[in-house]
Amino acid sequence: MKELNTSKLQKHPLVVFAEKIEKEMCVVMDKNHTLPAMPYAYVSPQFVICLGHKGRVDLEYDEQVMSFEERNISVIYPNHSVRAISVSNDYDSTLIVVSSRLFDTLRMRSTYRGYLHYLDMPHFKLSEEQYKTLLDVIAVIRHVCDFDEEEREDMLVHILDVLVSMITRFRIKNISDYKEQSVEKRMFLRFYDAVSNYYKQSREVQFYAEFFCLSPKYFGTLIRNETGIGAGDWIARYVVMQAKQLLRGNIDHDIQWVATELGFDDQASFSRYFKRVEGITPSEFRSRASFAPKNNTKA
Repeated sequence: MKELNTSKLQKHPLVVFAEKIEKEMCVVMDKNHTLPAMPYAYVSPQFVICLGHKGRVDLEYDEQVMSFEERNISVIYPNHSVRAISVSNDYDSTLIVVSSRLFDTLRMRSTYRGYLHYLDMPHFKLSEEQYKTLLDVIAVIRHVCDFDEEEREDMLVHILDVLVSMITRFRIKNISDYKEQSVEKRMFLRFYDAVSNYYKQSREVQFYAEFFCLSPKYFGTLIRNETGIGAGDWIARYVVMQAKQLLRGNIDHDIQWVATELGFDDQASFSRYFKRVEGITPSEFRSRASFAPKNNTKA
C-alpha cells in the first residue's frame, strides 16, 4: 500500500466529468487505477456504485475508516463523504455514476430499499458468481448509455433499478446481521442523511428533531447514546467539512461566495460559525493551504 501524496491539489474525476454526468445521466468509468491526492474528503452530489476488481484502498467514509478490496461492491448515496488514505499499486475498479436528476427518479424505486444499511457500511464482499453476474449487468448499462437521449433515460431507470435490486439481494444473502440495527443506530443514520440533504436549510437540532417528529431532548439523547457526540456537534462537523471542501476546491471564489453556497445569510455569520468550530476563520484556514491564492477576501 502507498500513502497518497496530498502536497498538490488534484481534481476528483467526478468533478472533472460532472458536466458529462449530468448531461448523459449515467456514466460508466472503467480502469480506475488510482485516486486523486486530496487532503480532504470528497462529497459527491451523485449516486455512485463502485465495483472493485483488484487491489485495495483504505479510506474514510463519513469519518469511519474502512478498506475496499477485490470483489467488493460499494453503494454510495449523494452528499456523503469519502477520503482515500492509501491505495495499492494494482488497484482497479469500475464506477457507475448517476446524475442527481436521474437519482431523483430512482429513489422512488428499489434504489432506496435498505439504504440505511449502505449508509452504515457502504460496501460488502461478493462471491465469484455474484461478481460475474454484476459484470454482465454493467455491460448492459454501458450499451444503454450509448443509446439516443430519447430512449436512454427510461431504459437507464429500469436497468439501474435491476442492478441495485440485485446488489441489495446479494447483500442480504451475504451479511448475516443485515437487519440487526438498533433504534439508536437507525436514527443516527437517518439523521446524518437528513443533515447531508438539509444542512443549507437549517443547522438547528430542533429542525431535525421535528423532521423526525421527536422532541429535541429525546432526539438528542438517541444521537448521543449511539455516538457519544451531540446532534449539534454532528451538524457542525458536516457544515465545516463542506466549508473546507468549498474553500480548498474553489480558490477563485471569495469567502462571501462560500457563505452563500452553504446557506448562511452573510459572510460574517459564516466566519463566526466556522471559527467557533475550527478555532480559526475561513480566510485563515484557506491561507494555510499550499495552493491558496495570494489575495483572498478576508473574513
